[in-house]
Amino acid sequence: MFPMAMHFVHLHLKPTLPWDLEDSLKGNSASMNLAGGWYLPGVLHNIGRLHDFSTEVLERGKGTLQFRGPWEIFEGLGDGIFNSDGDLWKTQQKALHSLIKKTKFELAVQRILTQKLERGLIPILESCSVLDMQDVFHRLTFDIICLLVFGFDPNCISIEFPSVSCEKAYDVMEEAALHHHFVPTGFWKLQRLLQVGEENKLGRAWETFDKFLYEQILLNDEKLSTKNAEKEEEFDLLTAFMFGESGEKSRKKSNRFLRDTAFSLLAAGRDTVASALVWLLWLVATHIHLLKRRS
Repeated sequence: MFPMAMHFVHLHLKPTLPWDLEDSLKGNSASMNLAGGWYLPGVLHNIGRLHDFSTEVLERGKGTLQFRGPWEIFEGLGDGIFNSDGDLWKTQQKALHSLIKKTKFELAVQRILTQKLERGLIPILESCSVLDMQDVFHRLTFDIICLLVFGFDPNCISIEFPSVSCEKAYDVMEEAALHHHFVPTGFWKLQRLLQVGEENKLGRAWETFDKFLYEQILLNDEKLSTKNAEKEEEFDLLTAFMFGESGEKSRKKSNRFLRDTAFSLLAAGRDTVASALVWLLWLVATHIHLLKRRS
């Protein structure tokens, strides 16, 4: 893993890496038959210089490192926390971190999880003999994260397995981001220009999902006149982020900025949890003997 990480650093920082440091990192030894393995002896020998170089990079980026990759070619994230840097990243990180530390957030998580398990997942497991658990977990986590972020329940997880437009649009956008990694940049940009293939699907999905996000922002904005901040059952991250501790909406938080923040929160809470649950289920199913041994 370490040689691969150093190879990544070499590829992405080469334009700014001092030539003498790069050469000294390579050294004269190549005992590992992995891409970038020759860096290990040099890294250990020049650890002090690497520290100085890393400090310089951090100072240049105002204390943060901006990781590019899926986010650079997927504009859907906008200026959300996954795609921001410097002061903007620090501001969002501080605000969101303060929100998830609140007792209201913890109570909301407990309430929403209990609600979706009792009214959504358990009835499905009891009524169906064959299930696509990946689809089930995607639906479950989408409902949960929408309730946490917006206070809105799209009801994706139900016995009827409804087709919910905003969830389907998110899936299309996610597939398009992956598609961008496997085809030449010029190819998908040409598709976008001509509005054909995956880019045509992405355009329609993007429009649908943006409409959903802005509708939720508008609804949450209207909560200001009726919201009782003392009721935990009314807590949602977006409203809390919009109005902060003062209870007044900051003029600096435009609807576009709120849209980007909401999108990042949805992306963080949906597929990460769903993927972990799918892999956990797979591990349990393929290691039944370990469960029997414990029993």
